[in-house]
Amino acid sequence: MSKFPLLAFLVVFSVSANESPPTSPVPTPTNEIILDLQSEDPYVQNNLGWKYESGNGVPRNDSEAVKWFRKSAEQGNPYGQFNLGWMYENGRGIPHDLTQARQWYQRAATQGLGYAQEAMLRLGQQ
Repeated sequence: MSKFPLLAFLVVFSVSANESPPTSPVPTPTNEIILDLQSEDPYVQNNLGWKYESGNGVPRNDSEAVKWFRKSAEQGNPYGQFNLGWMYENGRGIPHDLTQARQWYQRAATQGLGYAQEAMLRLGQQ
């Protein structure tokens, strides 16, 4: 009896057994993101909000993005303020509210953030 069919079976089986399992469509948070979740730094919080808003390294979640943008914004980070204003303006993760959008844009614009100044002009307020 030939050993070739058994050998061919073992080769095919070993190749298929070593294949990577299919990747999950939902990203798993990395150690870096887990550390970011514990940070009180408003710039790290803003970055984490952006990750949730875009789905970069974490599952996309607008409500979670708003939470982190707000933490950043309330500590005076102009980028967090701008991003929170943008979420209000576009009704992403929170109800659409141009009054709130303008208030957050104004805070960021006062600190010299050009994007916020442009947003204020776009919304008809200087």
